[in-house]
Amino acid sequence: MEGGLSVFTEVWSDPGPCEVEVESFVEEYAVYVEWEEDPGADEYILECAEDGLGEKVFKEVYRGKGTSYWHRWLEGEGRYYYRLLKVRGERVFGPGRDRMGVAGVVRQDGDEPNDRKESAKELSFERRTVVGNAWYYRGSDGQEVRDLDWYKVKVPGGWSAQVKFFQEGINQGDQTDFIGGVEGELPHRLVQEETLLLENTTTEDRYIYLCIRPDEEEFLGGGVVGGKVEDYMLQLLDVQ
Repeated sequence: MEGGLSVFTEVWSDPGPCEVEVESFVEEYAVYVEWEEDPGADEYILECAEDGLGEKVFKEVYRGKGTSYWHRWLEGEGRYYYRLLKVRGERVFGPGRDRMGVAGVVRQDGDEPNDRKESAKELSFERRTVVGNAWYYRGSDGQEVRDLDWYKVKVPGGWSAQVKFFQEGINQGDQTDFIGGVEGELPHRLVQEETLLLENTTTEDRYIYLCIRPDEEEFLGGGVVGGKVEDYMLQLLDVQ
């Protein structure tokens, strides 16, 4: 019985899955990688491979007991793959599935994180104008790094709000590089200085939500890999 328990304990002390979370655009020319602490691991090995050089060639960039790593001084707009291995004693476990990150030349906007409805940022008469950015990148293996932004406006019952969309460098009435729309409506390609109508058809005050995201093909510029970051602006015109 004791021998069986010892074997059982040994099996369950092995490290778990080697998964990483990768975040881009938190800092210029850097990618942030983190992973969960694993009681079964003595230390961790993080490996990185640069995209666009043919077959992925992974090299060790970190080895230690920490659970995060800042990969700094990278090439701007470079795409990088990260994977994790775990060490217990003399044994190495993994690697896990690799995840892509992008070393941007700009940072994510100040409203991040707002990539879910639950974290939507509010437009109001105290904060009528916001300048945001969004990105879309696709790697050689098909992995994607994308951003979408949620916003909300508090609208009295029976009233509506008007929010205008701008992208720098686009003529009025021309199509922009973004897709957007009000929750509950079909998203569409936004045009320069388009006014979005946020209607509250109920009798009570409520938040109406809208979402802005990149048009993937426009951000790729006709290619199959690559991507870019673009700025945009939203302006609350009126609530009536």
